[in-house]
Formats: sequence, structure tokens, C-alpha cells
Amino acid sequence: LCTSAIAGKDPQGVLPTDAGEQVRNAFANLRGVLAAGGAGLEHVAKLSIAIRANSVREAVNAEWLACFPDPHDRPARHITVTDLQNGMWLQIEAIAWVG
Repeated sequence: LCTSAIAGKDPQGVLPTDAGEQVRNAFANLRGVLAAGGAGLEHVAKLSIAIRANSVREAVNAEWLACFPDPHDRPARHITVTDLQNGMWLQIEAIAWVG
């Protein structure tokens, strides 16, 4: 299962201005996409995360640790800083193995 960019919109489709809220929403949206594809966080093999500023890393790391608490069983992850548009603080792309 491969996703395109998952943003931090809330369930009503509104993009909050707060970076931390966007991060929480994006990971919740990731869980929803995975569930729709018959997968869960345990199936994620790799995450690519684009952030607008390094200041977002702390919020991303907090959600990352909440989603993947076992340091010996985490997917690969790559974070890049890029110029995201339209008020987005991050986008997540995932690759998950659904056997």
C-alpha cells in the first residue's frame, strides 16, 4: 500500500494553523488510510515526511514515538524540510506491506 501526501486536515477538511495539531491530524489520517487499505501502523515499512520548518520536528517525533514505541520495530523514516504551500506544516507519504 502506497500513499500520496497525507496532510494535517481535521475530519471536516479544515487545515488548522497550529503545526502540532496538523501533525496529530496527519498521523490520524495516516491511520485512517491504512485502515481503509486493510492495514495498520504495524504494516508501515517506510515514512517520508516533508516539513515546512525544523521547528515541526519535535511534534513529529512525539507522534512518531507514540505510533511506533518499540525502538527495535520501527519503519524507516526520512524527514525533509521543504517549502510546503497553503498553510501546510507537513505531509506524510507511507509505504506499507499488506500480505
